[in-house]
Amino acid sequence: MAQLHYWGNCDELLKRPHLLIAGATGSGKSVLINSIMYTLLTYSPAEKQVILIDPKRVELSDYKRLPHCLGFASETPDIIALLKRACSAMDERYKVMEAQHRKMYEGADVYVVIDEFADLMITTKEAEPLIQRLAQLGRACRYHLIIATQAPNRQVLKAGILLNLSDRIALHCNDKIESRQILGQAGAEQLPQYGKCIYKSNGNLTLMQVPLTPDEDLMERINFWRY
Repeated sequence: MAQLHYWGNCDELLKRPHLLIAGATGSGKSVLINSIMYTLLTYSPAEKQVILIDPKRVELSDYKRLPHCLGFASETPDIIALLKRACSAMDERYKVMEAQHRKMYEGADVYVVIDEFADLMITTKEAEPLIQRLAQLGRACRYHLIIATQAPNRQVLKAGILLNLSDRIALHCNDKIESRQILGQAGAEQLPQYGKCIYKSNGNLTLMQVPLTPDEDLMERINFWRY
């Protein structure tokens, strides 16, 4: 795992069923999420859509007025309502699949992006079963979770959710315990404070350079869709 690898863009991550992004404060979670969003915005709203949950109100707000956005929420009651809507929409897709005798939904991918996941889990108990349901059933109907947290511990990442987050990115962690919670082993605590991460996919660990999208490039793409 010593060799450093690079993502040309984040298309690979968009193809995964679900994704966990975890690491200490200031390790680059927002940078990585913005790079994923930058890649997502190369697609039309007919191909890729997002549901944005942002307890801090500031990390994902630039995307909420884009045609790709199916919903944005920052207050707890609104977040729960939005998650319920997502589960209902997922159920409707399964009904369509049943009627068409298909095992995979044909339509847009929907990414439920949750920033500051720890804040949400601490604030309300209603979110956990909804997120777990999306994690368990989302794959076949093209619903994907992208969850970011700075507190990768058992109180936040409950087993029912974590088991379904097959792809995981560990940025710099505070200690071995946090690294084990994300990756199943130590190592992320030895990463530099910023710039590198360990990507776990299909049981394999790869040392990766965190993709950095310049702010001006990101805003150019946002403005292309906004106006």
